[in-house]
Amino acid sequence: DPFYQIVLVETIVYGLVVSVGSLLVGFPVGYSLARLPANKRRSRLILVILPLTLSLVVIVFGWIVILGRSGIVNQLLIGIGAVDSPVRLLYTKGAVLLVLLQQFLPFMILSVMSVCSKIDPVLEHASANLRANRFTTFRRVVIPLATPGIMTGFTLVFILTVSAFITPRLVGGGSVQMLGSIIYE
Repeated sequence: DPFYQIVLVETIVYGLVVSVGSLLVGFPVGYSLARLPANKRRSRLILVILPLTLSLVVIVFGWIVILGRSGIVNQLLIGIGAVDSPVRLLYTKGAVLLVLLQQFLPFMILSVMSVCSKIDPVLEHASANLRANRFTTFRRVVIPLATPGIMTGFTLVFILTVSAFITPRLVGGGSVQMLGSIIYE
């Protein structure tokens, strides 16, 4: 059936977009957390883990309030004069991607942080001593050593995204169809 094929392709695209987005945001955060001293890391780690302790429905309803027609974002846009009337932010693909990214970003951050905390900083210093700039050190030392964490985080986020059904139903309304929602029906 073509409908299910389209939904499957869209679900995979959502999974890839959210996974890549979480990698782009989560890697720098995870790496910087791994390089912090333990006393500073704890307080920031709480901020990463806190969303995981909240109910998914509570988080989704919070986003509905933020992205709604009379929500905070629309009020801000009207207040600064960017728009004259409320913009439709809720029940869009972008809203679903944003909320899924926020929900699953901690998994990427924690995966990257756990691997990067085991990378010996001496290796980065040795690379710098061999006249490698920061980008080269990052590309040739850090990324290869962090690849297991990157792959773990990417896989976790992808699987969680393609199996999501609450967020697409509530944030996307009827306009966003994902495989998890179709299976649930």
